[in-house]
Amino acid sequence: MREWMQSGKAGLLVEASDGSANERARLVGNRGFAVVAPLPAEMLGGVFGRDHAVHVAIAPGQLAKAIQVEAARLAGMSAAPPPPAAAPRRKGPPKGGPD
Repeated sequence: MREWMQSGKAGLLVEASDGSANERARLVGNRGFAVVAPLPAEMLGGVFGRDHAVHVAIAPGQLAKAIQVEAARLAGMSAAPPPPAAAPRRKGPPKGGPD
């Protein structure tokens, strides 16, 4: 991953959402890389058949663009407020009505 970033082969850096912010800043610095952090390390690793992954470099191209779009969608879903809780259902006739 570091070699790809240094040689210009990386078009996108996918990082674990539970990774270290300090490590992220150290790796990316002021290089201007596009970075997304859509999943925690365990889930990100599962995508690649590993126990966990914290940093993944993706080559420029359609895959990198698609990952950016989908990561933005996922971030929008997680930022959305939870749906309102359903009111508990009452059993029996409504109160205050005729018996």
